[in-house]
Amino acid sequence: MSAPPTSPGTFKKNDLVWAKMKGFSPWPGKISDPPLELRKAPKKNVATQCIYFFGTRNYAWIEEQNIKPYLPYKDDLLKTSKTGAFRDAVEQIEEYIKDPEKYEAENFPPTENSESVEDRFNRLRDGGDETVESDSPIKKTPSPKKVKSILAKKRNDRRGTSSLPSKRKRLSSPAPSRKRMLSTDNIITPSTSRASTHLVTSLLNRTVVQPPSAHEVDMNSDAPNIKCREISPSKLTLGFLGLGIMGSTIVKNLILTGHKVIVWNRTATKCRKFIEAGASFGRTPSDVVENADITFSCVADPQASKDIVFGNCGVLQANLESTNKGYVEMSNIDPETSKDIAEAMLTKGMRYLEVQLQGSKPQVEEGTLIVMAAGDHTLFDDCHSCFQSIAKHSFFMGDIGNACKVNLIIQGMIGVSLVGLAEGMSLAERSGVKVKDVIDIIKLTTFSSPFIIKKATEMLGNEFTPELPLAHIQKDVRLVLNLSECFDHAMPATAACSEVLKHAKHLGYSEHDASAVYVRAKL
Repeated sequence: MSAPPTSPGTFKKNDLVWAKMKGFSPWPGKISDPPLELRKAPKKNVATQCIYFFGTRNYAWIEEQNIKPYLPYKDDLLKTSKTGAFRDAVEQIEEYIKDPEKYEAENFPPTENSESVEDRFNRLRDGGDETVESDSPIKKTPSPKKVKSILAKKRNDRRGTSSLPSKRKRLSSPAPSRKRMLSTDNIITPSTSRASTHLVTSLLNRTVVQPPSAHEVDMNSDAPNIKCREISPSKLTLGFLGLGIMGSTIVKNLILTGHKVIVWNRTATKCRKFIEAGASFGRTPSDVVENADITFSCVADPQASKDIVFGNCGVLQANLESTNKGYVEMSNIDPETSKDIAEAMLTKGMRYLEVQLQGSKPQVEEGTLIVMAAGDHTLFDDCHSCFQSIAKHSFFMGDIGNACKVNLIIQGMIGVSLVGLAEGMSLAERSGVKVKDVIDIIKLTTFSSPFIIKKATEMLGNEFTPELPLAHIQKDVRLVLNLSECFDHAMPATAACSEVLKHAKHLGYSEHDASAVYVRAKL
C-alpha cells in the first residue's frame, strides 16, 4: 500500500513518523522539541524537524524529505530491518500509541523551565544568587568563596585537626594510639608482598608485541594460474577504492590482465606502485566514480564502506553524466549496510552489485578466490573478466543481502575452527605432546585441509604474517552474531569464539594473522 507524498510543513509536534538518517534504515520516531544540546537547528535551506528515536532514545535533526508518517508507511517499512534494536523501537512506538501519557511519564523527563548548562554555569560562577521558595527543599547555592571555606573545613575535620596555626596544631594533637598504629591496612604481610612481587615481575616480563611488517605487493611477480586463462580484459574503465591486503593484490591482477584501472587509497603513497605499473590516480572517491565505468570498493569494515559512500568527497558527491555506471561493494559487510549502500546507489542512478570473497591473499595471488554476488545481474555480467582475474568460481545469489549472509556464516565457521585448533595445539604443548606430531597426524585424517594445516604450521612456528588479519575475522564473527540476533538464533560457540578473538586483539595481535589467537590460547 503506497501513501501520498508529504509536503514541507505538514508535520507538527508529537507526530509519529519514520525518519531516515544517511547510512541507516528508516526508524520509528516522534516529532519533538529539541533537547538542550540540540536547541540550535542546523543551518540548511531545507525544512528540518527534531526527531526523538524510539528504542535508542536519541535525538537528531532530520530533513523533512527524509520523514514519512508512521501509520501509512508502517506495513512497507517494517520489512526494512530485522535487528533486535529495530524490533524494540517498533514495540516502544506501539506502546506510545496505546498510552502516550504513560510512556512519556516513564521515558521523558520534564523540560519546562529547564535551565541550559551554560546558564547554570554562569549563575554558579557569579555566586548563585538565585532565590527559591521558602518551603522548597533546595537551599540557596553558596558563593564560590563560601564553597572553598566549607571544603577546607571538611578536609581539616577528616585529618583530625582544627583550623589553628600549624605550631598549635602540633602541640594539641594527641599522639596516635597503638591500636591505630597496628592497623592491618598499613601492614605488608608476606603473602601480599609475594603477590605484589609476582605482579611487578609479570608486568616486566610481559612480551612486547611488535606490529607486523607493512604489506608490500611485488608487481614483477608472475601469476601463472591467471596467465594461462587467456582473459580478454573488459574495455570499461575500472575504479578501485582501498588498497589493503586484499585490494592491492586484486588491483595487481587487474593490471596484469590488461584492465584499465583508476586507484584511490586513504594513504595516497600506497598508490605509487600501481601508478608506475600503468594505473591512474584518483584524488577522492568521487573523482574515481566520475571517471570510471565500474567502481570497486574493498575496505576494512562496514563503517569504512559507509564513509566512502556517504562521507566528505564520497561516492554520492560525484557529478555523474552517465546513469549506467556501476558500484561493486567487495568489503566484508553485513546485509543491512549493503542494502543501505544499494539504496544510495539507486537514488544516484547507478547499478549496484554486492560481492563477497572467500579466500585471502594467497588465493587472490593464485586467482582461486570464490566470488559470491547479489544485486544487478547486468553489472555481474560486466564484471566477468574482473572475476576471472581473481577467482576460479563465481556465483550469482539473487537479492541484495544473500551474498553477505552466506559469507558471514562461513566466516563464523572459520573463526570457530581457528579457535578450536589453537586451543587443541596449546593443550598438546602443555601436556608434553610434540605439537609437530599432532600436525602430522592431522594431515592423515578427514579433518585435514590446506587451510587447517597452514594455520597449524604458522602457530607452531609463531609466524603470524597477516593474510587473514585477526581484527578482520573478529569483526566478521561479531557481524554473524548480529545476524543471528535478527532471527533469534542462538550461537553460543560462536559467541565464545568472539570473546577469545577479542582477548587476542587486546594482547596486541589485532594486525597480525588470525593464527595469532594461538598466543592467547597458551596463556
